[in-house]
Amino acid sequence: MQIQEGRRSDIWMYEWEHDTLTRITFAGQSNGNPIWTPDGQRIAYTSPEKDGMYGLYWTRADGAGDTQRLIATRNRKRINSWSPDGKTPSVYAA
Repeated sequence: MQIQEGRRSDIWMYEWEHDTLTRITFAGQSNGNPIWTPDGQRIAYTSPEKDGMYGLYWTRADGAGDTQRLIATRNRKRINSWSPDGKTPSVYAA
């Protein structure tokens, strides 16, 4: 889920079993539009970058490893689905 705090928004994961919120994103100003990968291992999201570009990123849902940028574009984009093999996102203009 995306939670807005002032001018900043971040991606958080709610764990039903433990009734806890875990923050997933820590960099950027406006992280949003989260979507799970088909295998449930990662969460992809969009975030504007300092140079006027927009990035699509993904990070492991368990918090391990570093966040990785999937693509950068001049126009805001978001992921709405994945290819059947779960490796390629379907991206559209937001």
